[in-house]
Amino acid sequence: DPTIHCGGVIHAGMKGTTQGILTNVLKQLATRQVWVGIGPAVGRECYDGIDLQTENILQAKTAGVPLNHIEVMRWCTRCHHDTFFSYRAGDKQNFGTYFRLAKT
Repeated sequence: DPTIHCGGVIHAGMKGTTQGILTNVLKQLATRQVWVGIGPAVGRECYDGIDLQTENILQAKTAGVPLNHIEVMRWCTRCHHDTFFSYRAGDKQNFGTYFRLAKT
């Protein structure tokens, strides 16, 4: 949020998404100014028809984030478990996160 010079990272899996974690975080920000990046997630085809990425896009749009401020990395972590850690693909021991801010 360039207005209050604040950023954040959340994990919005099934529970967080259905409980509106993104919506709750966006309430704290000037949503017309915010950029939202949605990372890889288990895809609809691997998660009982539930599309977590699309649901989070809808939550961001509903909160007032312009569609052109939403970036989505459309990779299924279960299908690409060789690249991403995936609990759903059977990886119960590893977990990885990476977050980087770059000044432009």
